[in-house]
Amino acid sequence: MDRTFFFFFYFKLFNIQVFTNKEVLKGLLSYLYESSKNGLTVKEMDIAFDYFKRSSEFIPGDDTIVRVNIYKLRSLLDAYYLEEGKKDSIVLEIPKGSYSLKFVGKGQATGKNIRKRTRN
Repeated sequence: MDRTFFFFFYFKLFNIQVFTNKEVLKGLLSYLYESSKNGLTVKEMDIAFDYFKRSSEFIPGDDTIVRVNIYKLRSLLDAYYLEEGKKDSIVLEIPKGSYSLKFVGKGQATGKNIRKRTRN
């Protein structure tokens, strides 16, 4: 995906209603964007250490901060594509089992709400 397009699309998301007062999730999206832009594949531990500033004693089974916030971010993206972004032809996703950003065509989207929207 062209970096200019990616950059434009990413900043478009920051101005949508579902991200109002969601600074932690905006920051997480920004972290994922920077990682993707630099070709990095991030893991849960990377996000915990780098973004959420957890200590080296972080145990994912005991502290679910990364998974909970990724879930919230996915849900916000789904909400966006149900309403404000329903006419967008490109969808930004964070695929399950991954912490990387991915652009897909509307018909290829895997988000639960997006699938409902694209069938209508």
